[in-house]
Amino acid sequence: MFAQYNPAIYTGMTSDEGVKRNERRKPIRYRKNEEGGWEFDEKGYPIEDPKGQPMLALDYERLTFQHAADRKVIIATYSAGAVGTTFTKGKTVIEDDLAEDCIEEIQMEDRTHRIDHEHQTHHTVKYYKMISRYPKKFLAEMERRWVRRTPNGWYEEVFDRETAEEEGLSTAFETFFEQGTYDEVKIKNLQVQRHMFHLVNDGIADDNILNEGQLPFQGID
Repeated sequence: MFAQYNPAIYTGMTSDEGVKRNERRKPIRYRKNEEGGWEFDEKGYPIEDPKGQPMLALDYERLTFQHAADRKVIIATYSAGAVGTTFTKGKTVIEDDLAEDCIEEIQMEDRTHRIDHEHQTHHTVKYYKMISRYPKKFLAEMERRWVRRTPNGWYEEVFDRETAEEEGLSTAFETFFEQGTYDEVKIKNLQVQRHMFHLVNDGIADDNILNEGQLPFQGID
């Protein structure tokens, strides 16, 4: 899907590779300047030099995204890209999945929107979150179905309205789906965590409150 943008890959799989290697799996050496930084060609790629030094595969992906004009996208994981990295070339961040907690989320956002004297930065960065939602047609159908919990802890469907009303049964919607998807619950928790995080940073509270107000997910994951 991203092939036309020549994406950089910044993931744990990349870190497992160690240094950047050629097709024969030999480490590639790259030239450094007098200040100890990497030198780049006119296309924005590190210059190979037999007398140079090996480069970590992760650094190669990050630096070519930052410098090379033909690398329009970087695909990163939270674990690899949340702390200590710079992706200031990016103008837009799309979260394909939600962060584990608000601290990881804030760290991730700061990778793109930060001061960088070497590379072009942007006064605004757009952020998008991809959040799963139940289709409205599906939810409407779940409001017309009743469920009964069995002694072994499972649920069975009850098709007769009169029986359901006599037993005071709940619908499948009320039992599993009214709360929303896992993502919808998770994003509410992240918002609460951010509020708590600011209280901690302002010295009003300590770290013990970070997990307060968290909603347990009641639906089907």
